[in-house]
Amino acid sequence: LMLRRFAVVCAVGLTHAAPRPVRLVLLLAIGQTFLFMQKSNRPFDDRCGLLLDELEERALQTFCAMSAVMLLSMSNIVHPYACATLLMVVMAAHLHLLVRLAMHFLRFARRSAADHVIEMQLQGKTASRLRQW
Repeated sequence: LMLRRFAVVCAVGLTHAAPRPVRLVLLLAIGQTFLFMQKSNRPFDDRCGLLLDELEERALQTFCAMSAVMLLSMSNIVHPYACATLLMVVMAAHLHLLVRLAMHFLRFARRSAADHVIEMQLQGKTASRLRQW
């Protein structure tokens, strides 16, 4: 994760004088490289059913799709309305990723609260003390 961040910072920072399409190609290449590494290694543990790996993979796919659409729009090969439509599709996919991340966060927060209640009951705490928590 830190290696990817360093590579993105270097690609953007060191090529500041380079034209924008060159920077987008570098970002797309970095995204594809780390997406391949993510799929082949699965670096996160699987306590939650490979949830972290899946979310990281989706985030990298969204990053690569956004870079590709921006590069396509700058190349003037595709009609601008088609590029705008593709951009909206990628933005919708990104929004879906954020909503899914929020839903997982809420689910695990609720599970954590339930685990705390069960732990207090196992310790012999009374129902009135549970309500105070």
